[in-house]
Amino acid sequence: MKTLSFTLLLTLATSALPLRAATAATPQSVTIPLQTILLPGGTYRLGITARIGGAPKAVAYLLDTGSFGFFSAWTANATWWGNYTPTGDSGTANYTGGIEYTFNTVTTNVTLGNNPAATAQNVHMGLITNVTLNGTVDTAFFNALAAGQPPEADGHFYGTLGTGLGAIKDFGGLYAIAAQLPGNLGSGFIIHTGGPGGRATLTLGLTPALRQQFTVLVPMQGANTTVTFPNSGYPTYSLQLLNGTLAVVSSNTSIPGNNTYSGNLGIILDTGGPSGVIYNKDAFQIPADFFTKGNVTAGSNLTLSARALFPVIDPPAPADLPFITDSISGFPENWTWSILTGNLVSLNCFTLSRKPPNGGAAVNTGITPFMYQDIMFDIQRGLVGFRASTQTAYTQIAANAVTSPTAADKVTLSGVARSSEKILSVTYKLGTGAYIKADGTESWKFTTPLKTGLNTITVPAISSRGLATTQTLSITRS
Repeated sequence: MKTLSFTLLLTLATSALPLRAATAATPQSVTIPLQTILLPGGTYRLGITARIGGAPKAVAYLLDTGSFGFFSAWTANATWWGNYTPTGDSGTANYTGGIEYTFNTVTTNVTLGNNPAATAQNVHMGLITNVTLNGTVDTAFFNALAAGQPPEADGHFYGTLGTGLGAIKDFGGLYAIAAQLPGNLGSGFIIHTGGPGGRATLTLGLTPALRQQFTVLVPMQGANTTVTFPNSGYPTYSLQLLNGTLAVVSSNTSIPGNNTYSGNLGIILDTGGPSGVIYNKDAFQIPADFFTKGNVTAGSNLTLSARALFPVIDPPAPADLPFITDSISGFPENWTWSILTGNLVSLNCFTLSRKPPNGGAAVNTGITPFMYQDIMFDIQRGLVGFRASTQTAYTQIAANAVTSPTAADKVTLSGVARSSEKILSVTYKLGTGAYIKADGTESWKFTTPLKTGLNTITVPAISSRGLATTQTLSITRS
């Protein structure tokens, strides 16, 4: 979960270079690819490529609807940084999970998805100068940078690109890059994953034809017409983007009395969160009997819902917004999303937080609902749209990173395997040797000897219907 708080520091940034003007024509809408990445701990992350200031290299960042602003790692010879101009402001961004960025604010151009049309010009973002984890300098972050590797998410990302629709008013203003794109591209965006095995995409710019594909529409909360997005002037919104209801029918039949709990709370839609998090607060208090080891007990039915009230839009909403009217209530169709809970993070796991957020009770959905639904953020009209997403069959595997070269004569590898079916087996082989069964399937591990020189370790996972995937690791023993 990537919820932010900020502390203002007044320091002077160092390097000033002129910005390169974007020359590409601006279409009404563009669709760019995203990366759906399985990490060794079993969590999924959405990645997006971005190019800063016309840099020679576009690199990947975490796409995070649960935080504000864009923050990128930096080194003196960073090929992923081009031209930028310091603003003279600096600050810190604190993420839940214990990560803190210290950054200088700069002005630059940012191109999303390697598509020149999707270039936001003269935007403010954070150049990361230091990273701490739970108060201690994150040496792994800087070691990775020194080795020329992405420093976050097991070697996948160079920072965080927030698409939360709020605003950080300090530091000259930090806003979602996606909401500062030119023309209609800044009107909103659609996130599609197709599930863990799908071809994930981000569609920038909402046309009438795209809006008509979403018939379940919920108004955004906390509209701020004073603090608005640069370029478009559209309002910013609360991080708790929806007001709704959370209901849990527990699978724990030993609960005294009723095993159903429901209540009203704020809803945070957060692609940066590995799992759903429930924040008990005030009158909203899910009993401890509903949880096992901090998670909603596996096999429980969890439902999120929100009422789709027709928003006040000036001028009135045009006919291209196809509201479905309930003949009894007169309101559009409500949003309801249910899941049978389990212990697979990012797919069906919801945890209880002991640290309530600012404001009232809330649920942070994490990335989980994005695995089952396409979600549209209509910034122009202040609406969130939902539609069911067809799932793609898949089998995936991820192994923990190992330092190479190494002087060790053996190595222990562990990781996870995921599938839309049951994982039948995980095996491994060293070089051209025979395959050996690993310990476990969805969570697996094994220890293998290493020879001097290059070692190639092949780790395939096979599902019950024969879907297979393989991870190959190269480890050099010195």
